[in-house]
Amino acid sequence: MLSITALSITYPIGAQYNGTSFPFFPTSMSYLILGCLMTVGALVADNLMKKLLLVREISDPVARGFLFFVFVFSALVILGLSFGFGLVDVPKTRIYGIFFAEWQFFRFIGYDAFPLAMTLTVTSWLSNRHAGPMTTKGI
Repeated sequence: MLSITALSITYPIGAQYNGTSFPFFPTSMSYLILGCLMTVGALVADNLMKKLLLVREISDPVARGFLFFVFVFSALVILGLSFGFGLVDVPKTRIYGIFFAEWQFFRFIGYDAFPLAMTLTVTSWLSNRHAGPMTTKGI
């Protein structure tokens, strides 16, 4: 939900209909699909970070938070660059045209990927601050 909200603020959905003849369904599905892709990318980055033995032995919550931010932000930048350079596209949607055409993926990275990664980092830090240092048990 946070991903879709961030996209709606950065790329207002109403602006996509003013003066254009694009249909409602492909446009709204573009927001939903990209929001889901952003969420999945952040979750994959989070799980990869937790699986790495090196990261799991770091007990400093600030260092863990920074590494979490780097992993999530990197995943979202890769997503943005993949769409931006046309390496990935979802047929019958307007994902490329709305969010990534004409170097718009820089706007996506700065206005959506960075704040989302920062918000997820703070949320992760707040939820794990009472858990104590991570251990390598259970790997």
